[in-house]
Amino acid sequence: MKSKILPWILFFLTGTIIGMLVFLPLILTRRIVIKGKKNLRGQKFRNVLFVSNHPSYLETVIIPFATLWPNKFLNPLTCVPWQTPDVKILERISLLRFMRCIPVHDIMGNREDPWVYREIKKVLRNGSVLIFPEGTRSGKAVDKKNVLLYTKNHIPMGNPRLGIGELIRTSDPIIIPILVKGAEKVMPIGKPIPKFHKSRVEIIFGVPKKSDHPPDEVLLQHRHAIRRWYAEQAMKRVAELDE
Repeated sequence: MKSKILPWILFFLTGTIIGMLVFLPLILTRRIVIKGKKNLRGQKFRNVLFVSNHPSYLETVIIPFATLWPNKFLNPLTCVPWQTPDVKILERISLLRFMRCIPVHDIMGNREDPWVYREIKKVLRNGSVLIFPEGTRSGKAVDKKNVLLYTKNHIPMGNPRLGIGELIRTSDPIIIPILVKGAEKVMPIGKPIPKFHKSRVEIIFGVPKKSDHPPDEVLLQHRHAIRRWYAEQAMKRVAELDE
């Protein structure tokens, strides 16, 4: 019981201070626009995987607020999704260690961390996790020419990590796709301070749905191809929200 009191207090204080002083004014002035919130109604947030593109660092904060505010504000430990930030970010902002974070380590230069995979599977049994399948911000994917596809309005979707596909295959979670638009203009790569006068940020929630299963021609291939198929299907559902 004690282990839940401190996180609840931190979430409540953070939600009250940041929510009232920052998030709510940005909503009222339409600097942040949330769409598809009705798709979260009645959601139990168990075995739920939020899948989003990653244009900036902003969405790591905005999406949990958009999920909670205001009707789920008093029940954050049930409704706030876990996240998988880089260890370097946790070192800079130590408070994040208490804020439902599963830190990702580099394993010989590779961010496919087996420990993180196991922890996410444990969390999904009774909770939800916010995942950015690209593994890095979308702008870096463009720089490396590592783009899976472009949306209707030319938003890049980077190639997803194969571990995300394996997670979807083995856990069979309810997937809620999220499209983030405009955040890269408010907080470009390399800029530590967001400038909301530059653009508005749109957070679009899609319909909760489990993943389809691969066709036979994919199932007959190597397991990497199967993982890739699941991961790419999740990213395509994010891209489809750009209407």
